[in-house]
Amino acid sequence: MEGLKPQTKLRTLWLGYCNLSTKSGPILRGLKNINNLEDLNLSSNPIGDDGLEGLTEGLKSKTKLRTLGLRECNLSTKSGPMLRDLNNNIKLEVLDVSDNDPSLHDLTTDWKCFKSRILK
Repeated sequence: MEGLKPQTKLRTLWLGYCNLSTKSGPILRGLKNINNLEDLNLSSNPIGDDGLEGLTEGLKSKTKLRTLGLRECNLSTKSGPMLRDLNNNIKLEVLDVSDNDPSLHDLTTDWKCFKSRILK
């Protein structure tokens, strides 16, 4: 992602089934270089909690991001607080955390901060 310039006009990035793993945190931090990103889908990549940590660092200032797909990403309950903090910064409209640790569903059920929906 380092090759992407901050002025890129990329709005949608779908990286499903790209074999990203728990070691992909540094790559995912590079998302900070995409200023206009609105829709990010990383579904079916086993990034786990460690990869999500890198992702949240890369997305901290992405105020335009509205949709985040994290289906089947091997997320556990450790991911709950990271996702909540991320949403507090960028106000997601849709967060897909389906097919991860079932207890993650319980953590996100009561979040009133989502404008639209959380897919579980």
